[in-house]
Amino acid sequence: MTDLEATVKAYSLTSFAAPTASLTMNSQKITNLAAPTDDNDAATKAYVDAARAGLDVKQSVRAATTANVDLSSALENGDVIDGVTLATGDRVLVKNQSTASQNGIYVVQASGAAVRATDFDADAEVTPGAFAFVEEGTTNADTGWVLTTNGTITVGSTSLAFAQFSGAGNITAGDGLTKDGNTINAVGTVGRISVAADSIDISTAYAGQTSIATLGTVTTGVWSATAIGPTKGGTGLTTVPKGSVLGANTLDTVTAVQGGTTDGILTYSASGTSVAFLETLDGGSF
Repeated sequence: MTDLEATVKAYSLTSFAAPTASLTMNSQKITNLAAPTDDNDAATKAYVDAARAGLDVKQSVRAATTANVDLSSALENGDVIDGVTLATGDRVLVKNQSTASQNGIYVVQASGAAVRATDFDADAEVTPGAFAFVEEGTTNADTGWVLTTNGTITVGSTSLAFAQFSGAGNITAGDGLTKDGNTINAVGTVGRISVAADSIDISTAYAGQTSIATLGTVTTGVWSATAIGPTKGGTGLTTVPKGSVLGANTLDTVTAVQGGTTDGILTYSASGTSVAFLETLDGGSF
């Protein structure tokens, strides 16, 4: 009996006769189903959820293109697409062709031209919302792509456009950024650049930063700018008329006082608020 049990267990379900009555799973689940391709195939929950969302889910692809490829020779066994070394039978999403009607899902051959996948080679199968998940790749790993072409589609003649629909783990941190899970952070420099919840600024600990902001002085280093106003240590003036005299009429304001006629006299009021030229003397003011 033990030998019989072992022998029976060694057979796969496909080795037994087909059921002739309804089959109960006793409240258990059937797991690890492939994506359905025929009308009588069992559907996964992911497939049903996607169908409810308006997506036509296709079996996942191993890799996806990032640029135009030569379909006659670039998808052979051993070729590399997006960092993935292809093997015969692999499914590849071709989405970047210069001739967009060539886009679609292909199956890698041992040699020669790739062929369109059987679930993506007929007009009725290539519909707006067709969706495929990419398993591997330097750029496209763990991303989902949906066919955005609308209207009636004729395979081989209608231009097909794909847009990224999902991207778990696809975002990477660029220069000056770090990534922690789903959070992208800006990177500051201690004592130089400060990063707050909603702003990036010069750190108050940076040499001279406080003085520059409030008093217009530099305690260390050199401060340069295209224009520095009088209150920040500059003149704020670029040119003055020939023969003019620079004087302060009010606090922190430098004015170019233009000269009068020959032999005119520069006067300064007793209150110290006015500088001006007099053309003539009145005979009694001095």
